[in-house]
Amino acid sequence: MDNIQNNFFPKEIALKAENTGVIKGNLAFFPTLFLAILAGAFIGLGAALYTLAITGNGFDDAIRLPFGIIKLIGGIGFCLGLILVVIAGAELFTGNVLLIMAVASKKLPMVKLLRNWSIVYIGNFIGSILTAYFIFTTGQYKFMEGLVGLSAMTIATAKCDLPFLEALMRGIYCNTLVCLAIWLTMAGRSVTDKILGILFPITAFVAMGFEHVVANMYFIPIGLFIKNGAPVEFGNIIGKTVSTFDSLSWTNFLYVNLVPVTLGNIIGGFLVGLMYWVIYCHPNLLNAGNQSILLKELIGIGRRRYKRHDVNGDVILRCGTYTLKGRSVDISYGGLVSIFKEEECLLKKGEEILVDFVSEDKKLNINGAMGTVLRKRIHKKTFDCEHNIEIAIKFTTIDKKDIIDNYIKHIKNSKAKVNET
Repeated sequence: MDNIQNNFFPKEIALKAENTGVIKGNLAFFPTLFLAILAGAFIGLGAALYTLAITGNGFDDAIRLPFGIIKLIGGIGFCLGLILVVIAGAELFTGNVLLIMAVASKKLPMVKLLRNWSIVYIGNFIGSILTAYFIFTTGQYKFMEGLVGLSAMTIATAKCDLPFLEALMRGIYCNTLVCLAIWLTMAGRSVTDKILGILFPITAFVAMGFEHVVANMYFIPIGLFIKNGAPVEFGNIIGKTVSTFDSLSWTNFLYVNLVPVTLGNIIGGFLVGLMYWVIYCHPNLLNAGNQSILLKELIGIGRRRYKRHDVNGDVILRCGTYTLKGRSVDISYGGLVSIFKEEECLLKKGEEILVDFVSEDKKLNINGAMGTVLRKRIHKKTFDCEHNIEIAIKFTTIDKKDIIDNYIKHIKNSKAKVNET
């Protein structure tokens, strides 16, 4: 049987998210706008299904379910919106916050990110509010003796009453879960994989009452359309007057809800996108092009491949016009460790240098070896000073390494002869 990988690994998802961001960010104006309008419409349909699903608990002598179960059922219904966005194809503002990964990797300019967000936000608004109006014209709000309409206005009013900080924090948690759902869909290869990836995070954010800016572009307008457009007898059926929903207004919709929820959704998406970018896209071991080579190098450093030998001698380091003189402490095939006076040492870790070295026995003489500064630290009680600087130098010139290797063999042979006598 062939060994078939059924899903993408996190590192592959991160690269896929980056490349998807590049494609989305460079999409032409009208395709972006029309796909955004579709996304608004799709999320509106999910929101309409949610409203219907949570309405009428215990209605007409039916079994009354606990609050959490009702919210859970509503959350499953709301998943319809994101399933349509992902499977059918559409541009959703909250999901597009993940484009920040492409920007962080310098694959997409910030200008194109802001352009995409602006077009998609406007398109989502158009699609959601049109869906709200069309659902209103269907008369769905009259279902169950007007309870569906009452639910819609109650949901909308509650959203318009949220304090700024609550709306902001609910927005953050909402889009953290939405972006995680998008992330999970990128791991899957089949339609079933993608739907399952959406199901749990989206159900969770809806059931826990978090705030989604595009969903609110449906939830609040549908409440406003019912409040301002339903016939007078509708109020008599539900036993409520317009004054019951005083805080439900277009002003509160735009400023009290959309502003903090939009900010929260952006922050939540940033948290997911930038966290995964740091882990999987920022240059490191997980993102190494050839992990085996890097691993060998790191393991070699961990094992301290090169044994040190005590060798005294004079060291001169040159970096441009800057020259530094000191004494060696020990030497290895990879480089040497030397001591310099603190007030004279201006070299920094990682700087490239030229090294001249002459051992006390004059048998090792190196001129102009290329090297880099690996380590720089305080070395106490050397020379005539109380504190001096210890610098570890790694040679990068191959032929100089061979000279050092021959000298080290000479040291070993000399010690062996001494031990024999």
